[in-house]
Amino acid sequence: MSQRNLFVTTALPYANGAFHMGHIMEYIQADIWVRHERMSGIKVHFVGADDVHGAPIMIAAQKRGITPQAFVAEIAAGRKQYLDGFHISFDNWHSTDAVENHELSQDISPIMAGLSMFCKLDKEEFIGREALAQQKAEGVSKRLRGIELEGHAVPRHGYKVLKDGVEVGEVTTGYRLISVDKSCAVALVDSSIQMGDTVEVQIRKKTFPGKVVKKKFYEKHYHKA
Repeated sequence: MSQRNLFVTTALPYANGAFHMGHIMEYIQADIWVRHERMSGIKVHFVGADDVHGAPIMIAAQKRGITPQAFVAEIAAGRKQYLDGFHISFDNWHSTDAVENHELSQDISPIMAGLSMFCKLDKEEFIGREALAQQKAEGVSKRLRGIELEGHAVPRHGYKVLKDGVEVGEVTTGYRLISVDKSCAVALVDSSIQMGDTVEVQIRKKTFPGKVVKKKFYEKHYHKA
């Protein structure tokens, strides 16, 4: 019999305030159950995230005179002390505004995003099937690539990506990822841009060097109880 492989999460806390007792009670219960399953030989992926979208966050940030991203970052920075204090061990704590959630749009197809394995083109007709089949057969001129920037500069949507001083694409989303303490971005760039290439991201009037990497910025490290 193959090993069971479970994905466990909890209700996502809204990122407009610190954890309260209700959050901690739920996480302790989930953590106990996850530890039990792992001790029984079952592989478990235990993840959580901040829910960072909504009007209350925007209003609270506006009152503080800061951006919603900065407001959320302050809240997120305080999460670890509570989780560690109650010995709650998530494998990964992320955000609903993470770069992965911006990979598809009306202008970016699954083929361009590197998700062709999820396009079952041999199935019966569905909206967009013909266009996807053509892209897969002929190739695409642009692809989504991951970029890790040096330093602490934060890339944002629309910032230009350069290669040897020539524009080759633009950032679709970027963030300072707390999980890895790096500035990362997903960018739609020319298909000629390959893994390991050195590029620059233009942020206002300056350019910052970066490296093209896989879009999987976080490497999981599971700890069995």
